[in-house]
Amino acid sequence: MKEVYGDYIYDQLSQEVTLYHLFVEATDVEIHEGRVFVEGVHRARNRAGGPRPESGVPLPSPQTQTYDRFEIPIRRYHGAGSFTAQSLLSAASNRGAFVRTMDSEVNGAMNDLKLEMEVDLGGQPNGILSVVNSVGAVANGNTTINLYPANATDEFGAGAAGHQNHNSIHGSRYLSEGLELHIASINAATGVATYRNPLAGDQASNAFAVYADPTTFNTVVLTGDQDAQGIVQGDVLMRYRGHGQTSGTDVAVNNLYGLEYLIDDTSFVPDYLDNIQGLDRSSLLTLRSTVVDQNGAEIADDNDIINAVYRIEESSGLYPSMIVTTRPGQRIVYNLYRDDARYLPQTFPTGFKGNMLTINVGNKDLPIYVGKHLPYRTMYFINWDKMKRYIQADFHLSEESGSVLERNTVTGGVDDSWVFRIRWHGNIGTVQPNAHGKITDIDGDQMDQRMGASSPAAF
Repeated sequence: MKEVYGDYIYDQLSQEVTLYHLFVEATDVEIHEGRVFVEGVHRARNRAGGPRPESGVPLPSPQTQTYDRFEIPIRRYHGAGSFTAQSLLSAASNRGAFVRTMDSEVNGAMNDLKLEMEVDLGGQPNGILSVVNSVGAVANGNTTINLYPANATDEFGAGAAGHQNHNSIHGSRYLSEGLELHIASINAATGVATYRNPLAGDQASNAFAVYADPTTFNTVVLTGDQDAQGIVQGDVLMRYRGHGQTSGTDVAVNNLYGLEYLIDDTSFVPDYLDNIQGLDRSSLLTLRSTVVDQNGAEIADDNDIINAVYRIEESSGLYPSMIVTTRPGQRIVYNLYRDDARYLPQTFPTGFKGNMLTINVGNKDLPIYVGKHLPYRTMYFINWDKMKRYIQADFHLSEESGSVLERNTVTGGVDDSWVFRIRWHGNIGTVQPNAHGKITDIDGDQMDQRMGASSPAAF
């Protein structure tokens, strides 16, 4: 297992996670063995320097530079898969058959972990996937949960329990059949999640689970025999066991520091996320990013994008490196230049060269990069010199000595199958928040899951 997949695990996960791969190639990395990364931040300079008259004025008194510190905690991601003893025995005499047998499980586990990280790279550390609007009627034992749609009028206002913000524009796109979910009420001030548990049936005290692939943007059906009457408007859907607890209460901050958290001015994150990497950005203005709120309006011309870039440059002294958005966001830029689409040669990290859609912002052509799993209706402007990956352990097989596989323990005994696990320990951070920005709440008809059609794309 190690011989065949040891290096392959790292290579596949880091190279095929498109947004993570961009972080890998475009950002610096800090390697650390502790539980928290500490980053010194220069916040005030020595003000004693300056012009003096020829005489009669004393020399400047000594002063010191002022530093604060960002603290970036380690996040832990894991994936797992298993093989039956029968499949391993049947392929034991043929190395090629053995590799092909492992491919399906290993690739499946890697794809699951890739998707988890892609989602979190564009999100907040609370790991919220979407927000409950109402609980529908129970039909044939299956409970329908109506989510806040992308065009909810209170999406970027207070909303239900103050949790709407970017979460409702995720809709149902991350929910798939068999996915296990936590459903909880989160205190907007403290981040404490009070978990809803199935109150009856064979799922009692376990996870809620998705019964079928959602067929509309704002609906998900839960597996039958789950009494969901405790779920109310404003509750959030999040990954099961994403925060340690399975019942009771817990603080919902266990996911990556994603772009929606790192790039904000306190407008679109809950109060308990106003602290960025340990510092209070609600009172320290230099820790705020540029946020341009479209308030549901279209991006009618390139002035909206250019103005966002200039506001970032005005506050930070730096231009962003590129715009990162979803496919509909790329479509907006293309439509602005429909008569003369600008595809210019770009040199990417690692030396790769190619033509990429760009927008000229005066001193620079900004390439438009698509992150498939980012929230809709948002464009991020990122300066890669001011983003970092903080790595304790990059993608690898969890078992580093002895056998990679272990017996699969199931309820009531030991199953005749074998388990392997993959892990990644680290986080994402920024050393200068005001070097980034975003345009958010772009018109839903212009930038959502429908891609210009009359109905959303099905997942």
